[in-house]
Amino acid sequence: RGVTLAHLIDARLIAPGHGAVSTTYNDVVHHADVLPDGYVAWDGREFASVSAFSLAVKRKTNPGRKADDGWKCVSYMGTPLDRLKRRYEEESKAGSSRGDGQENLSATETMGPAVAAAAAREIAAKTAAAKLREESRPKPPPRRRGVNRALMMTALPGADGVNGDLQMVECEVYDDDERAQPWRLSATPEASFLMDFHSHLCRHEIIGFLGGTWDPRTKCLTVKRALPARRLVLGAPGENANVEVELDPESVPDIVEALDRDGLRVVGWYHSHPVFSTHPSLRDIENQSNYQRLFRDDEAKGGGTPFVGAIVGPYATTNKDLSSDVRWFHVAP
Repeated sequence: RGVTLAHLIDARLIAPGHGAVSTTYNDVVHHADVLPDGYVAWDGREFASVSAFSLAVKRKTNPGRKADDGWKCVSYMGTPLDRLKRRYEEESKAGSSRGDGQENLSATETMGPAVAAAAAREIAAKTAAAKLREESRPKPPPRRRGVNRALMMTALPGADGVNGDLQMVECEVYDDDERAQPWRLSATPEASFLMDFHSHLCRHEIIGFLGGTWDPRTKCLTVKRALPARRLVLGAPGENANVEVELDPESVPDIVEALDRDGLRVVGWYHSHPVFSTHPSLRDIENQSNYQRLFRDDEAKGGGTPFVGAIVGPYATTNKDLSSDVRWFHVAP
């Protein structure tokens, strides 16, 4: 992922606002709004990039237009965006080469509130599209649950059979002999308690982010805080609320700002499976994969910060005692 308007917002080179950006085409000036997550709102539509906005303007009169570079033809308050983009890249490069003992992060690895909100919006859009595709598929006739050659799978309550994306996948445990864990994970009692407490508040699924630190020298990811997030209401009230949950992207900036104040960064997410197994569903795995990509998880190549997922099962009947079952997972390459 390259530089976006969200990066410029987090760097305070631009600010969200009504009519903040403009482009001129065929001697007509078109103004658009910049949203807090860096999306551009124009003509009743919202665009993820400045180039998509610029292309949409040109297609109004030239429908055959195939592509456009919005950075070169869109301005922010009269200043060309490509000039602000170059300034951002220069400042980011200078900051990463100071040698002040901090992690050397590229411009696109900076996870400020606007960038995090844009990432959450993209994941929500992908999840909604996947759910729509799943709902549009013909439902197969009921069949006995089988065993996949590679994975054991079961269907969650409320899922549309064993072929739905709420189908569960049994996690594999790292083996020190054959496949060692690529990095160590630790969590503070405070973070663990808050995840558990949040999960006990209701029998519906809940969701939140995890904040912490990454030590590339010792390859240790430390989860220090758990921050509850608002959830999106999916479908009719109460429909599948206990078996699926999606993050409300609008709650992300406040969470990232709270972590920034403590010198922490987003290192993971958590949600609950209130009354069933803590193995992740296919949708959980897809969300985790998206989070790892969008939050620059690249530990397999020796760089970047790992991004971990946690599933809390507070009321599962299979729990051995009153303690919650907590499963940590990530998607291995």
